[in-house]
This record gives sequence, C-alpha cells and structure tokens, in this order.
Amino acid sequence: MSELLSSSRFAGIMRKAQELKKLDALLQTALEPELRVHCRVANYRDQELILQADTSALATRVRYAATQLKKTLKTFHEFNELKKIKCHVKL
Repeated sequence: MSELLSSSRFAGIMRKAQELKKLDALLQTALEPELRVHCRVANYRDQELILQADTSALATRVRYAATQLKKTLKTFHEFNELKKIKCHVKL
C-alpha cells in the first residue's frame, strides 16, 4: 500500500482529482441553483471543459446556457483559457 501511495502515477491522479474538485466548486458558483446538484466537472483539458449532467434534459439546459456560463467561468483565472464547454449525460 505504501508503494502505491508514494508512486508518482498515483500522485498525478490525486493532483488531477484535487484540481477537478476545485474547478467543480467554481462551476457550482456559476450554475443556476436548480442545476447545481445535477451537474459536475468531469474533466478540463486543452481549453475544453467537460461537464456531466444527471439527465439528457439537464444536459440540454447546460448546453443552451454554455455561452453565458463560459463568460462567467472565464472571470476565474483557472478558466481564463477556456474555449469550449461540452456536457455529457451521466451513464
């Protein structure tokens, strides 16, 4: 177990998980209140934010709001390079 905890690969995974958790907290402040419990950050890479919604109806709402959401998120330095938002349905 100690080998696993000290491995650089595991450390990288933990760093990414912590980064996504921080980004998700920022996302929650930008989302409409009724979407907050149903939408979360799945990944952020190459200037693309990938969100995960609980249902297809909620994913559609997020997609329609993506332009305004992107403007709001870009006010945070963590998202200043954000170019695109995608939203997928949680399977």
